[in-house]
Amino acid sequence: TDSRSRPRSPAAMLARCHLAGSVVAGGAMATRLRECFRSRCCEAELAVVGDLAAGHRKLVFTEAGPIDAGSAVGKDRCGAFLRTLTFAAERLRCKAADRRYREEFRGNYREMFPDTRRRYRTDILEAATKPTESIAMNGTRYQLSERTLTRGKELAEAWSDFGAFLRSWNGEAAGVTELEEARAMIRRVDDVWAQYEQAYVLGLMDIEAKARGVFVDVVTCERALQAAEDAHGATSAEA
Repeated sequence: TDSRSRPRSPAAMLARCHLAGSVVAGGAMATRLRECFRSRCCEAELAVVGDLAAGHRKLVFTEAGPIDAGSAVGKDRCGAFLRTLTFAAERLRCKAADRRYREEFRGNYREMFPDTRRRYRTDILEAATKPTESIAMNGTRYQLSERTLTRGKELAEAWSDFGAFLRSWNGEAAGVTELEEARAMIRRVDDVWAQYEQAYVLGLMDIEAKARGVFVDVVTCERALQAAEDAHGATSAEA
């Protein structure tokens, strides 16, 4: 007789039901564990955003409104916040903007930005949030490019929106939706930061090159004038 048609004993049927129940229970347990893991990860990431909000409250602002990154206290707190922002971006797995443009940097700028890591700097932020259309160098004012000014306005706007978001942060009521919004905010700031950094630094390099050219021209003229004066003096002496 086929064994599959044989009636099962009560013990065998009980064992089979127990096994099936164990599989179902195991699946439910795995689901609960995954949910618990996601919940704990979410809580940890929300805490990171909470640290950002706390750091933002410590920033110093000028009477006119822009962030103070020039005074000793202001620069120190701004630097601390930017370090927290870097950590948060990495902890929240926010994709960093492409910074391969730094390969074009030369001299001190290459030392300041030796790789493609974020490397947020207070002077870059200050330049964007306290915009000026020209820069003085060697006694001459040089106009910043329209591209640099536009990118600076974009960074200042993104930074302002990010600040408003952090000021309204409520960690106790925040959830997945707010966490995704934080990620989007950080990615936006990073994208426009990189665009401004590229335009600003390359613009400064161009201005410095022009300033060196003017300096060389001045030195050349001074030497020519001195040579002319010397020649004139020698001619007068002979007369």
